[in-house]
Amino acid sequence: MRFGKNYDKERANKIDNRTHIIGNPVTLFLLWLIWSYFVSWVSAYFTIGFQH
Repeated sequence: MRFGKNYDKERANKIDNRTHIIGNPVTLFLLWLIWSYFVSWVSAYFTIGFQH
């Protein structure tokens, strides 16, 4: 690699970027649980009706 560029550093940075907290499967599962609870609550609220 006389005139080529060494991309090892950039490859290492890509691997680090993939392990971000939002890309973590456990975090995604927890976000999905929170979102499904919220959507279920909203749909039940509209189905039962508005109560003051």
